[in-house]
Amino acid sequence: MAQMSKSLDVGEATKKCSALRDSQKSSAMCHSGRWAVISRNLAQYTLVTLFVGWIVWPSLAYPAEIKCATVWPLDAERRDTHTQQDIEQAYLRRWPSGRRPILGRSCTTGVLIGTVVQGDDEKFARFYRDNHPFLERFLLISPGGNVAAALNIGRLFRKYLIEALAPFEEHDTRGNSIRMRPWGTNGQTVDWCSGQQQCTCASACALIWFGAVEREGQVGLHRPMTNDPAFKALPSAEASTAYRRILGIVTAYLEEMEVPTPMIDAMVSTGSSEIEWVDSETTGLRRPASIAEWEDASCGSFTSEERSAWSALAVKKNKSSQEQRFEKMLFEKLIKDGSCRSALLNSQRDRLAFP
Repeated sequence: MAQMSKSLDVGEATKKCSALRDSQKSSAMCHSGRWAVISRNLAQYTLVTLFVGWIVWPSLAYPAEIKCATVWPLDAERRDTHTQQDIEQAYLRRWPSGRRPILGRSCTTGVLIGTVVQGDDEKFARFYRDNHPFLERFLLISPGGNVAAALNIGRLFRKYLIEALAPFEEHDTRGNSIRMRPWGTNGQTVDWCSGQQQCTCASACALIWFGAVEREGQVGLHRPMTNDPAFKALPSAEASTAYRRILGIVTAYLEEMEVPTPMIDAMVSTGSSEIEWVDSETTGLRRPASIAEWEDASCGSFTSEERSAWSALAVKKNKSSQEQRFEKMLFEKLIKDGSCRSALLNSQRDRLAFP
């Protein structure tokens, strides 16, 4: 049964590489944008007309794609190592309703690449609907975009218990910076940043990332920016009122997603032409507090100290026998923890109605 859990927990095989990368993540990129047309009555400058989002400069923008990165593996039901009873029991732990993934077709990991635009929240909802309840995580590679769409996607991430993986930065043997977002895709490791002009998750993309139940990578924060001449033409008092309303919507969302107050303050205090980078590990943002406590109550905890210790041992050469035993113990605990949380999230997702 232990072997069955390993083969059916899609993505578990990547946990070790993920933990190794976490200790080296960073990236840098900044972008800006423009707002939609403001209403004729500047005195009644509405939230709807202004609240379009953090859009990248038009010269850098390219349409976002939402597509599948990994499907349920064809060998998930190998009869040479597992009995049919083992397979059915493992499925039932994850999907009590009796739903079953279509091998080689049902998507487990999606990817969003490009600028978030109006309507992408509906596009995401359709994509998720086609893969419910088997979609577990999303790779996010976006410089930003439409805030309203990003907030809606982030809320769908939280409702359907989706994990989010943002890009990070590593260094080659010469010390050169390399931005990456590798992921095991149908038997091969693919760097989804390869060929992309911008390998980052910043601005509105960070809002989506904050909606996830588990977060990995590095995201960039700053407060919204507007280049619209009509906004510049507003009297200072009315401009302040309009801008505070936008900040209020964004900060309320971040509070809803249980983002620590220092992170919210960092966003508000970072100018729209600047960027503040935060990391899932160094800032303690890997899991929202309520999700972490709920998972730990069911599965026990794998602490950040244990994760750091295992990551250090995994890359260390010439380990002592004691260190090897300790590394093995931590790795087995990591796999057990990941297997339990995967089954927990999948079983809860299975109970939710289609979006």
